[in-house]
Amino acid sequence: VQEETEQRTLEQLSLAPRPLSFTLAVRTVLGMLVGLGLLALTLMLLSLLTDGRVAPLQPQVLGLLLLGAPALVGASYALAGVMLLVKRGELLLVSAQPAVIGLVALPAFPINALALLPYALSAAAARAAATGTPLGSDVWIAVAADSLLYLLAGLAVFILLNRRARRLGVLGHY
Repeated sequence: VQEETEQRTLEQLSLAPRPLSFTLAVRTVLGMLVGLGLLALTLMLLSLLTDGRVAPLQPQVLGLLLLGAPALVGASYALAGVMLLVKRGELLLVSAQPAVIGLVALPAFPINALALLPYALSAAAARAAATGTPLGSDVWIAVAADSLLYLLAGLAVFILLNRRARRLGVLGHY
């Protein structure tokens, strides 16, 4: 949203036949696919250059990280909704980056109260799986539930704030 606001293309995207939330979702999925491809390529090159000392991601670790990603997308949707109403959203982006780093670093595994935060359990469980800790199905279910909850909540916040920005006539002001 910030990028589209700066380029003054947010209004055009808002007039597209598909909802803005759909357009942003497509961009997010495509960005994630490109990122995964680059990650796989980078890990393969590192493995080749280091004679196998750098191992590729284990399927269980990658699965947990990908299963938890929708929680971050949901939080991003909520943040994007706020940015529709805020004139200068760069400060929100700057403050969100340390928050995401903090979520990734939280000790939410074994499942505790910190697991209620978006992506915290996913990252902590992936770290545990990378060290060989066996994970039960309860962890996978909790990560999936967390992702779904935050994705739907973030999308709902975005839709509400998008409607409000349209009513106020401040969509994409810069």
